Amino acid sequence: MIGVLHHIPEPLPVLENIRGSLAEDGDLIVWVYGREGLAGIGVAMIRLLRIVTVRMPDRVVNELSKVLSHVVRIYGLLARRSTRIRLPLEGYLTNVFLRCSRAKQTEIIFDLLNPRCAHYYTQPELQLQLKQAGFTSVTLNSRHGYSITARARR
Repeated sequence: MIGVLHHIPEPLPVLENIRGSLAEDGDLIVWVYGREGLAGIGVAMIRLLRIVTVRMPDRVVNELSKVLSHVVRIYGLLARRSTRIRLPLEGYLTNVFLRCSRAKQTEIIFDLLNPRCAHYYTQPELQLQLKQAGFTSVTLNSRHGYSITARARR
């Protein structure tokens, strides 16, 4: 389940249904937005923008995403070149965002701004959701601090 769970307003019933559909020793792999790696100001800015963007037509959000992807790209280039201070999200921007095509960068911004629900999980929150749904042997990994991948056994 890649990039889905964080867009579901009530994930517990969905996870319970998925668990029920797995084989007895089946595994669920989940990838979600992670909160830990995002600077508080980054999450605050996304949440502030989303107050407006979730009410806008997709075409308008797409155009805004194009503009913002340029801004984020410039910030990423500055963060990558900064030698004195490590700027927030430098790792993610350098290792992920700046390596993507411009079209993909726009899609990334759009995905942050458009969906009605976009939850940023902490590792304990994701682990709790999976355990409450009845999964066992939950292992979590974070990459670049911007996302969490979980493996959970039925």
